[in-house]
Amino acid sequence: MFKPALRIIFGRMIGFGVAFAIPIVLVRLFDLETFGTYKQWFLLYFTIVTISQIGMSESLLYFLPRAGRDAGEYMMNAFLFLALVGMVVAGALTVLREPIAAWMSNPELAPLIPPLAVYLLLMQAAISLETVMTARSQYGLASAAYAGTDILRSAFFLLPLLVVPALPSLIYGAVAFGVLRLGVTLWYYRHEFGGTLRPNMRILAGQLAYALPFALYVLASVAQENVHQYAVAGLFDTATFAIYSVGCL
Repeated sequence: MFKPALRIIFGRMIGFGVAFAIPIVLVRLFDLETFGTYKQWFLLYFTIVTISQIGMSESLLYFLPRAGRDAGEYMMNAFLFLALVGMVVAGALTVLREPIAAWMSNPELAPLIPPLAVYLLLMQAAISLETVMTARSQYGLASAAYAGTDILRSAFFLLPLLVVPALPSLIYGAVAFGVLRLGVTLWYYRHEFGGTLRPNMRILAGQLAYALPFALYVLASVAQENVHQYAVAGLFDTATFAIYSVGCL
């Protein structure tokens, strides 16, 4: 068990090291209010994308190794479910952008929520890539995917700022990365499962029965881990939230 785990840990450590540099760079490029808006944007993204998976991605670690010829059906069920939930959440975010911005005491956030919705949809649909690789015992590939994802994401976030040093540049770079990530994910699924990629409503019930209890845990965990940041965002101005978020980092 240790050898494959070590491979994945190595990839995650590389990715974490690169991704950790993003706020360190941004805090030197943006003023306090802009950096606070960036942190609120990603707070919304990470909170929602963690909850909206509803445990479906993680359930593949259980189902795929035992699925045999049905592996493509389990995979397609998970992909379609995640994409559908992502579409619903993206639509709700877009409709509620003004109340969300008011709730977080930051009117500058409202026009940035529609691209957040697009980014979330793209990333949610592609969220299972490394999970599937791990479930298929492709540990080296999963490690490379973890590291490569964070390296490319950092590049897509930061390089547009060299052209236009403004927060929308980073956000649209994030959307472009989401398109690339989804394209690679779809190619991998097609290559790995071929013509067996098709939905099966009969086995979807079993997937949901397995995933939903996990989803309840995730909801409770995410709420207790992030409620303090939402409280600070709602009760104080954006500059104060920026300072608080750096302290949390």
